[in-house]
Amino acid sequence: AVATSGASFNTALNLYPPNGGSSVFNSGGGDRIDAQLNATGTWTVVIEDLGDSHAGTYGVSLANLTVGPYLTQADTDGGHIASTADIAGRIAPIPDFDPYQFNGVTGDTIHVSAVTTSGSINTMIYLYPPSGGSAVIATASDQVTLVLPSSGAWGLVIEDSGLNDTGTYNLTFETSGDVASVPGDPEVGETPLAPTRLALAAPVPNPCASNAALTFALPTDGPASLRIYDASGSLIRNLVHASLPAGTHRYEWDGRNEHGERVANGIYYLELRAGNEATRTKLVVVR
Repeated sequence: AVATSGASFNTALNLYPPNGGSSVFNSGGGDRIDAQLNATGTWTVVIEDLGDSHAGTYGVSLANLTVGPYLTQADTDGGHIASTADIAGRIAPIPDFDPYQFNGVTGDTIHVSAVTTSGSINTMIYLYPPSGGSAVIATASDQVTLVLPSSGAWGLVIEDSGLNDTGTYNLTFETSGDVASVPGDPEVGETPLAPTRLALAAPVPNPCASNAALTFALPTDGPASLRIYDASGSLIRNLVHASLPAGTHRYEWDGRNEHGERVANGIYYLELRAGNEATRTKLVVVR
């Protein structure tokens, strides 16, 4: 919870359990609570001025990392990601948490980069273990490398270090575990290997003037979708929506929207979804 007006207004947060007992966490004038809940039920967060002596307004944001990312039409940043993800995100309005989730295996090495591209934000990277405990990494560094100590659904949160500035950032995510990228064509006489991770390769060419080749890999048989969005998050084209076998798949986008019209120059995002995973990459159209 961050003060948005009031010269001396300073938010303080208290977290109360479902049984109505005393506060289990007091932020002491800090703007952020990071806690693992120890009981089921309706929890209460009380927000007040630290000294109970100043008036003002504030913004508040909540992210439950255990249940996974929650997206709205107003804030589409976040979601399930896989290796080779390249995402343009936005921190706004304040305070804003962008929660992502990825599946990892013990011993995998992950590489995360979150770099400010506009505005006055200073990106913070938080990594949370599958157990739901405290962050194992919380840093204002733009890059993080970690060997995962446990398997499961890991949480990744990107936010402004002070929770009080807005701007945009570029997030990239890679893992050097199993197959981290889309496999190419096998050599003659070689048996192709089924990919073990959801992967979406960079479009070719990129930037493109008309057609672009899109390649992705599915680790298992099942429903999959490949959609194209513009920079505002509006759906431009539902390119693939089918049940597909595991393996590598190649499609071509002709640079047109759902109505057959050529799209305008600009930045577009490809989103591949399969099961409970998703990954994105960026495509630039220049004619």
